[in-house]
Amino acid sequence: MNSNNIQNNYINNNNNDSSNINKNTLKNNDSNSSELNNNSNSNINSTRTKESLLALEKSAAELQSFIDVIGPVESKSKKIILSFRPKNLPQKSKKEEEYHRRLVEENRKLYLKKIKEKQEKEKKIKDKILERKNKQKILYKIWEEDLIPNWYKIKNSPEIAKYFYLGLPDNIRGKIWILCLGNKFSITKEYYDIEVKKSLEIINEINQKKNDENFNKKLLTKEELEKFNKENSINVIELDIERTFPYLNIFKGNSPLADDLREILRVFVASRPDIGYVQGLSFIAALLLLNMDKIKAYISLMNIILNPILLPFYKFDEKQINFRLSLFKQCFYYNLPELCEHFDKIGLIPQNYFWNWIMTIFTHALNVDLVCRIWDVFMIEGLKSIYSAAIVFLSHFESDFLEFDLCEIMNCLNNLKNVYFDEDMIINAMKKVKYPKWILLEIEKMQEENIPI
Repeated sequence: MNSNNIQNNYINNNNNDSSNINKNTLKNNDSNSSELNNNSNSNINSTRTKESLLALEKSAAELQSFIDVIGPVESKSKKIILSFRPKNLPQKSKKEEEYHRRLVEENRKLYLKKIKEKQEKEKKIKDKILERKNKQKILYKIWEEDLIPNWYKIKNSPEIAKYFYLGLPDNIRGKIWILCLGNKFSITKEYYDIEVKKSLEIINEINQKKNDENFNKKLLTKEELEKFNKENSINVIELDIERTFPYLNIFKGNSPLADDLREILRVFVASRPDIGYVQGLSFIAALLLLNMDKIKAYISLMNIILNPILLPFYKFDEKQINFRLSLFKQCFYYNLPELCEHFDKIGLIPQNYFWNWIMTIFTHALNVDLVCRIWDVFMIEGLKSIYSAAIVFLSHFESDFLEFDLCEIMNCLNNLKNVYFDEDMIINAMKKVKYPKWILLEIEKMQEENIPI
């Protein structure tokens, strides 16, 4: 049986049902008139009438739903569908029929268009994933056979940067990051184990003080109070772990990765009580854990946070922070002067958005895959890569932002992880960000600064 016959049978059956329902309705109405004085029969007939009307409405709704799915049908069936209407209502006019016919056709075309767009988008993503896998196989071989064995000879070569821009292979990304970061503080497993025990002692000591009725923070000296508050920040860690990359669902409760993350952050507080735990640390530590074991992740965390680029943000060195933010604004104006002026006009300053980006190296703002690609470049270019990525994201929304107010812009910038970005497009755009020579010199100077750690 062809589709038109199926459609005709479905429609005819529904029309027959509708006709029968209408007859029953009229019959029930006559019964109601003749037996008006019989209350019980009147109630029964009234109930039946309501049931009939409900059945009629349901039948009409089902038919309309059927039409929406199959779209318009051939001449005779189409006429029946478009003119379908309960018998107690007037028939559609030709103008109304034509309007409904066009409406059904437009909805069908729109539906098919959306399906096609969805399929094309899915195919594009699948092709991109396949291309990425094939590229990674080639890059993996290059890194394992040529670059890693000769790393200390070639690490300062200008040519090496192109391999970081291409994206590091997932299965050896952590290995390459460690080569780039090094182990400046000569941290060993033995040292790590000692700090683990120390962190547990700090937790016990804090809990004892809190349970001690004689303990009064007001009696502490300024130095003692500051030390207590920094060490007490270790208790904030538990809250942040649950909020770290929540969409991955791998840092929940007492999962293995959650336990490792908790331990690393506690050890950081134990080894650097002068810094304590600062919100944002969990995201950086978590990204490292996704690419290496916990000992290496801790070593890498120490080398990143105690780097002159980020350290001022974790020690709240206002002078150094303002310098980094003002330097970014110079880059912003150099590349996007109109948008930079618009931000000034509406009172949107780098402290409102860029502070979070640089402090967490985008781990809090973006999805993991894109963050890893940005970090690949960060490993070889440092602060410049953070500035470049920020300029690219602002440029991406420039035309919209020029029309937006402060709240609209902040809403967008706070939800970048929900926006789809083509990773290669972002990374390639980062290479095109322009810098005056004096800014490049300042960035280089900053990265070699001797900030007390």
